[in-house]
Amino acid sequence: MLFSMLRKIITLLLLALIVGCEPTDIKKSWYEDHIKRTETVRCHEIIDGDEFIVAYDFSEKVKVGYRLDVTSESSYPLVYLISWRFMNDKGEHIGVNKGPDSIYKKSKIDDKRIYSEEILYEYIHKPDNKKISIYINLVKKNNFNEIQEYRNSDEEIKLLKICEL
Repeated sequence: MLFSMLRKIITLLLLALIVGCEPTDIKKSWYEDHIKRTETVRCHEIIDGDEFIVAYDFSEKVKVGYRLDVTSESSYPLVYLISWRFMNDKGEHIGVNKGPDSIYKKSKIDDKRIYSEEILYEYIHKPDNKKISIYINLVKKNNFNEIQEYRNSDEEIKLLKICEL
């Protein structure tokens, strides 16, 4: 008798959970609509509140994306400079001397934070051994003048390893 009653209670609780959870309640990731069926998200990293993704289908192009928190203490968003580096297992650059193709770019305000989102294709020389290390260089400054000063300085470029394919 007690077991039967417990079973009914558990069943009712499970039904309440299932009925109350509609697909519209599930929040999609910011990048999901921009990934093709043939592409697989191979890396998803969050570093200091900034989000990076890499999707790859073993071709000569790699889909990369970022969602940067550009919120500042002033009324203007931060200005940033980002570059992607692709290297083989010997540490040699395998990027092609061609600019990326941007397929999505947007600024959003979410919970009083300002985000800059972009997804693009970067082109690479496909390595024979298929091993690819992906790094980024990300610099955030208060304005364009500070970015220009950084570009003209001898400051060492700091590369962050995002993932390895």
